[in-house]
Amino acid sequence: MRIYITLLYSILFLCAANADKEIQFYFYKADNVSAKSAVAIIDRKTTFNIEFPKSYFTETFTLPDPISKIYFLPEALPKNEKVPKGAPSITIPKSWKKILVLASKDDKNPIFPVKFTAINANEENFDKGDIMFINSTKQPIFGEIAGDKLNLKSSSVKIVKAPVKGNVSYPAEFFTNKNVEKKFIIRRTWKQSDIARQLIFFYNDEKKKRVAYNYVPVYGM
Repeated sequence: MRIYITLLYSILFLCAANADKEIQFYFYKADNVSAKSAVAIIDRKTTFNIEFPKSYFTETFTLPDPISKIYFLPEALPKNEKVPKGAPSITIPKSWKKILVLASKDDKNPIFPVKFTAINANEENFDKGDIMFINSTKQPIFGEIAGDKLNLKSSSVKIVKAPVKGNVSYPAEFFTNKNVEKKFIIRRTWKQSDIARQLIFFYNDEKKKRVAYNYVPVYGM
């Protein structure tokens, strides 16, 4: 199955005064996708619309806490109609104050062909300087960052704590085919950032017929 990957991430902030959550979506598109918008349904009650932007960030939504589950549909439901079984959804643990949501095309879901995956983006789990590796391909990716080995399974996400401290550079390389001739995806000196979280997104480049990557610094979380 040809995979169309988008990167959609939502950042939820807990406000001490009123316990509201603010949610913002970040949209990265590695290839064309059919879905241009979604309707989010919170705990089968409150709804809000999400327009997938042509570039990066959506508007910020303020939502009342607590939130335990969010369902996603291509359009709003008729009045009194229940969320259909099998609709894509994410579960939000109470302790998660910031959440990263990845979305990928899911041709097997007839209700809404998008899969959503929630990731804990609290500072203790994904802090400034840390790197989140997202492998959307069907093959494992290997490498080294600042001398530490990296093994990234197919269709997986892995967070690596800041490899070094300070705004310094370090060697980094990532490749496929560990046991035969290496096919390098990245082989360069990487600049560490202490003021941003970092995303490195691996995907299949259909035109070049190889695994490619996209680097996204995340500020403001």
